[in-house]
Amino acid sequence: LLNLTPEKSLWDCPLPLAFMDNFREAPHGERRRSRRVKCAISVEIRANGEAGMYGKATDLSVGGCFVEMPIPLQRDQPFEIGLWLGENKVKMNASVASTAPGYGIGVRFLNASEANREMLNAYICNLDLGG
Repeated sequence: LLNLTPEKSLWDCPLPLAFMDNFREAPHGERRRSRRVKCAISVEIRANGEAGMYGKATDLSVGGCFVEMPIPLQRDQPFEIGLWLGENKVKMNASVASTAPGYGIGVRFLNASEANREMLNAYICNLDLGG
């Protein structure tokens, strides 16, 4: 649902804050291919020839994530990302899908192996269930 009058609630009763939907339509009608869940995952980013940088993923999908970092990489820049999914560290190739200076980067996972996709999907399902 898209509320065209955000100052007015769509519902007759107030909703609990934990369940409020913060959906925002993507620019130019762009839609993500896979669902994202909120998270707080430590990540390590290693761009070619640069020292490792650390950040925190605040949402995650099998196709990418958003990483909070004060000085973002350049759009389309390739890098390796390491995500700590519980006890496991998953390393994948990635690129910068979008930048938000002062906030972070949108990350697109590239050529993830079937095993990595399965680990991501299992982790996402666990987060979705409140785990």
